[in-house]
Amino acid sequence: MKSALQNAIDIVNGQSELARRITDWLERNGKPGMVIKQQHVWKWLRHSSGIPTVPPGYRLAISEITGGRVTVTDLSHDIYGLGVEKHKKCVCQS
Repeated sequence: MKSALQNAIDIVNGQSELARRITDWLERNGKPGMVIKQQHVWKWLRHSSGIPTVPPGYRLAISEITGGRVTVTDLSHDIYGLGVEKHKKCVCQS
């Protein structure tokens, strides 16, 4: 099962493109000068917890960039949990 972040990357055709679009979104939404690079997206994918983690300040941007195909909730496993399917896997493997 792909992570929500990987789904967003696939929708926009790559980490670099997602980074560019987040930077553009930030510019349009009052955060000029903030630059997201491909390396940021790569780091989010390989979070130390083992679960791809997008910082909260970029979740709305990704949701809007993907046209809602990836939601803020999808990206917020730290608040809403891993989702039913991933939770089942974790519980069954414990």
